[in-house]
Amino acid sequence: WVDRIANPVFRDYELAVGCFRRDPFEDIISNILVIPLITALYETKFNDPLSGVVAISHDLVEEFCSEFDQYSEYIGGYGINPWIITTALKSDKKICEVSLGAKLSPVTFGKKHIAIKEMLRALLQCIKRDEDSWLDESHIIKTVDMYDSEYDDTPLKVAYNYKEFLDSFIEGICHYNNLLQKVYNQEMLSHIESMAKPNLSPSFLPDIWARITYETILDCNFNSEILPEDLFEVFMAVYYGITASLIKEMRETKKRFKDADIDTDAVISAQVEGIYKNTVRAFIKNKSNFLKNWHQKVDETSPVLTPLDYLEFIPGVPIVLPKKLQGMDKREVTTGEVFKRLQSKYNNAFKSFLRTINLVDSASSEDIGRRLTEFMAELENTVDSLCPGNLYSVEGTDEVVGNIFRIFPHNKVLAVKWQILRKLLYEYPPGNLILRMGFRSLRELLDNMDEREILTLASFTEDKDYFDRIFYWLKDNLRPDSFEEVNILPMVVNRNNFHSSGELREISDLNRLTARIPVMNLGKGMGGNYPKLRYFTRITKSIIEAEHFSGLWKTYTRERKEVGRKFVNSILGHYGKAMFSAHHIFENWHHRVLVSKLQTIADTLKNEGRKIDAKNIDTMVEGYGLSLVLNDGTFMPCSAWTWASFSFKGGEGIPTPLFLHVERDWFNHDLLEEIYKEMGYNAGDILQQVFQYISQGRESIDLANALLGVKPHREEVVIQELDYWPKAEVLKRYSELPMLMPIKEHRWENLFVLNTAALRIKDKVYLLYRAYGEDGISRIGLAISDGYKIIERLKDPIFVPEIQEEKKGCEDPRTVIVDNEIFMLYTAYDGVVAQIAAASISVKDFLDRKFNRWKRRGLAFPGLWDKDAILFPEKIHGKYVIYHRIDPSIWIAYSENLAFPWPRNGHKIIMGPRSGMMWDSLKIGAGAQPIKTCYGWLLIYHGVDQDMVYRLGVMLADLKDPGRLLYRSPNPTLSPETECEIGKKDECWVPNVVFTCGAVPAEKKKVLDVDDEILVYYGAADTYICLATGTVGDMIPTEVRERIDNRR
Repeated sequence: WVDRIANPVFRDYELAVGCFRRDPFEDIISNILVIPLITALYETKFNDPLSGVVAISHDLVEEFCSEFDQYSEYIGGYGINPWIITTALKSDKKICEVSLGAKLSPVTFGKKHIAIKEMLRALLQCIKRDEDSWLDESHIIKTVDMYDSEYDDTPLKVAYNYKEFLDSFIEGICHYNNLLQKVYNQEMLSHIESMAKPNLSPSFLPDIWARITYETILDCNFNSEILPEDLFEVFMAVYYGITASLIKEMRETKKRFKDADIDTDAVISAQVEGIYKNTVRAFIKNKSNFLKNWHQKVDETSPVLTPLDYLEFIPGVPIVLPKKLQGMDKREVTTGEVFKRLQSKYNNAFKSFLRTINLVDSASSEDIGRRLTEFMAELENTVDSLCPGNLYSVEGTDEVVGNIFRIFPHNKVLAVKWQILRKLLYEYPPGNLILRMGFRSLRELLDNMDEREILTLASFTEDKDYFDRIFYWLKDNLRPDSFEEVNILPMVVNRNNFHSSGELREISDLNRLTARIPVMNLGKGMGGNYPKLRYFTRITKSIIEAEHFSGLWKTYTRERKEVGRKFVNSILGHYGKAMFSAHHIFENWHHRVLVSKLQTIADTLKNEGRKIDAKNIDTMVEGYGLSLVLNDGTFMPCSAWTWASFSFKGGEGIPTPLFLHVERDWFNHDLLEEIYKEMGYNAGDILQQVFQYISQGRESIDLANALLGVKPHREEVVIQELDYWPKAEVLKRYSELPMLMPIKEHRWENLFVLNTAALRIKDKVYLLYRAYGEDGISRIGLAISDGYKIIERLKDPIFVPEIQEEKKGCEDPRTVIVDNEIFMLYTAYDGVVAQIAAASISVKDFLDRKFNRWKRRGLAFPGLWDKDAILFPEKIHGKYVIYHRIDPSIWIAYSENLAFPWPRNGHKIIMGPRSGMMWDSLKIGAGAQPIKTCYGWLLIYHGVDQDMVYRLGVMLADLKDPGRLLYRSPNPTLSPETECEIGKKDECWVPNVVFTCGAVPAEKKKVLDVDDEILVYYGAADTYICLATGTVGDMIPTEVRERIDNRR
C-alpha cells in the first residue's frame, strides 16, 4: 500500500490521503464531527480525513515545515492529521484520497480519548487560523478525487460498549455542570440532560449536534472567561453522550428486527450511513447562522480600531504594522520596540561610519554630504585603478568588464544545456535578430554565434510574445538532466547596434536563461559622476545573482519534480510590490553577499600592499546599506550603489529618499528578521521560505502576512507627497514669564497648570486649562484674557470628572464652536486607559457661567487608548472631521453626525513620526484646534524626539481634503529653551516640554490671511501656561504659499 498511496504524488497531486473502509461504528468522531465540519467550513468532502496515512509532495513538505513552527504547540500527536488536511485546503492544494481497503485494527477506547482530544484541539485552532478562508462562503461543496479502485476485503466488525460512552458522558456533565450552563442555550441543555435519563431514549439529532458544535467553536474563540481545556472536556463529554444515543438508537433498531429474516447488520449500516449524511447536511444548514454569530462576536471583541504602528525609516515610505504580534507559545511582540532598537543600532552604525570617513558625530548635513561626495569620488578612482578602460568605447568597456571578472571572486553556475537551447532556437528562431545581424537563416546565425549569445541578444530584438513562447516550451520540456555547469560570462554589446529604452540594459542585466551578462558601452553625456563605480556594482551584483539562481536550480534538479515549472517561475515571477515581499528580501540577499565578497577584495588588496584602495573598499563595505535622517531632515544614504546609480540617472547632489531601494530593503530585511526572532522563530528560515515561494512563482507574496501573520487592516495610510519643505519661522515668546501658574491655595490646581484650550468669543480669549492638584486628579479650570494678559481666573473648576472612565482626570481639552455650541474634546483617564471623550455647552450658558449645563457626549472610541483629538469647526463635504492620536501617529476620521461614539470605519493615518534624528522622530500628536486660513487648515502640532523632548511644529492641510497635507515644517517652531520650559528639578512635572492645546487669531476673523497674527498658548514643562505668537506668513513659508496660489 506504500506504492499505492505514493503514486498520486508522483503524478499531479500534492497530497494523497489514505482512505479505509471501516465498520460504521469504528470512526464515529470523523463521521459526526470532522467530516461535517470540514465539508461545511472548507466546502470539501472527504471520506476518511483522520486515517493518518498520507503522501505529501516534496514542495508541500517544505511549505508544511515553514508553517509548522508557528503552530507546533497544538499540532503534536494526533493533532497533525487535521492540521495537514486543513493547511492543504487553505492553500488550495491538489488533493486526492486513495482507497487502502479495510481497516483491521480499531483503536481502543482509552487511546481514542487521547486521540480525540488532541485532534479536537488542533482542528479548532486551524478553524480559527483559517477564518479568512471559510468566512467567504461560496455554497459549492467539492468532493476530493478518489484515486484508484477499492479493495474488496471486509472491515473488522467493531462492537462499541454503550455503557462506556454513557458513563464518560455522565461523569463529564456532572463535573462540568456549571460550565455547561454558561456555554449552551436551553434547548441544547434540555437535549443534553435528556441523554442522561435512563428511562428516555432520545434519538441522535444532527441539527442539535451541529448547533452544539458551532456554539463550542464560538466560545472557544471568543469567551475569554472559559479555559479552552475545560471547554474541550465539556464538549468531549457531550460527544460521548451523543455517541451513546447513536449506539442506543441502533440497538433499538436491532431489537425490532431480531425475529425478522433479514440482514440486520446491513440495515443498521445503512441507517448509520444515512445519519452521517444527515449530519453533514445539518452542519451545512447551520453554517450561515454560525457565520453570522462569528461576525457578531468579532465585532464585539475586536478593538474599535486596529492599533497600528506607523514606523518610518526612509522618509515618505512608512512601515505600518500592528502594535502587537503574537509569536510562538503566545509570546507578545511589540513591533514599535523592535523598530526602535533596530533604529538605534543604525544610528550607532552611522556615527561609527562618520568617524571612519573622518567626521565627528555632530557634523552638519552639509559637511556629511560634502565628505560623502568626496569619498565616492575617491572610490571611483579606486575602481578605475582596479578596472582600467574607456567605458565610452566597446573595446574599453570590454577591458573594464574583463578586469571586474578578474578581481571579483565567482564560481561556475548551472544553466540550461546548450543542446536544449539549440533545440529551442530551431523551434522558435529569433527573426528580428537574424535580420539585425545581416544573416539569411538561423543556420548562418548559429555558424557565427553560440546559442547563449544568440538568446542573450534576442532579448534586445524580440518582443514579449517571443519569450512567452520560449518559456512555455521550457516549462513543458525541461528535465532534471537538462542542465550543465558553465562559466558565467560577460557579453559586451555595442550601443550603436543594440539600444533599448530599458534602464537596466543601458549598463548590464543578467540573462538568467543564458548565464550571460550583456554589458553596453556608454553613450555621449552618460555615466554621471561615478561611471566606473556604477558598472562595478551593477555587474558584480549580477554575478552574485547568477550564482544564487544557480543554487535554486540545483535544488530543483535534485528534487526532480516539475523542474521546468519551477525554473520558469523563478525567472518570470521576479517582482514584488509589498514592502516585505519575498522579492525584496531575495534582492537584498544579493547585496548582502556582494558586501561579503567586497570584503574579500579588500583583504586581497591589503595583502598586495594597496592600503589606500583597500581602505576605500573597506569603507564602501561599512557604508553599504547604511542611511539615516539627520536632525535637519536631510536623508543621508551611504551605499556606493545608491550614489553611483543616482548620479548615473542624472541626479545631482545627495540621493533622494524615494530612490533608495538598497537602504529600504536592507532595513526592512533586518526588521523582518528581528521581529521574527522576537516571535520565537529562526530567522534563518526566512530565506528558505523565500526560495520556496520563488519556485512557486509567488515571489510577490507579502512575508509580513505569510510569516508574521499580519492581516490586512481596514484602516488606511495616506501616503503624503514627499517634498523638501522650507523651514517655518520660529514663534516669538510674548514673555519669558508664564501667563498662568499653579495657585497654592487652590487644592485642585496647586501643583501644575498646563495644556489649555483657547476660544475667542468677541474681544476676549477664554482659556480652558488642565489643572492638577494634590489629590492626583486633573480638572478643567477657566481663565479669561484679552489675548495677552489674564483679566479674570475662576477659583473653582468648570469641568470635573464624573464617569468611571475619567476618575483620574479630564485632561488636555481642545475646543471649537459649532452652531453656537462649544464642543470640547478631552482625554478621559481612569488610571489605566486614556481615551477621547466629548462634552458640549451652549455659548450662552458658557458666558452665563452655567457650567452645570455641560453635556457629556460620550467616548469617541470606547476602550481604545487614544489622545490628542481635535474637531474641525465646520463640515467638509457634508462630514465632520476629527484628528486623533493612536501612538505614535495622527489619524483622521469622518462622521456624518456630530455624535459619539465616532464611526469605526474610514479611519486613516495621515501623518507619522519622522525617522532618524528628527525633532519629531518618536511620536507626534495634534495640538491646537484647526485654524482656517486662505491657504489651508493651519495646525500647530507637537513632536517628541528620542530624548523625550517635546517641541511644536506646523502642518497645513487642504481646505477641501484635510487628509491631504500641503506642508509640514521640517524644523520645530518652538523648543524648550526658557527656564520654565526646561523646568527645574523637583519643581516641574515633566522637563523639556512645550505642548499646545489651543491657539486663536489675535483678532476675530473667519479666514486668516498672510499677515494675520495667531496667539499660541502652550504648557511649559507640564507646569505652567505661556504664550507665543506668529503670523500666518511666519508659519507658512513664502515658497509654500506661492505653490498653493499657483495651483488654484
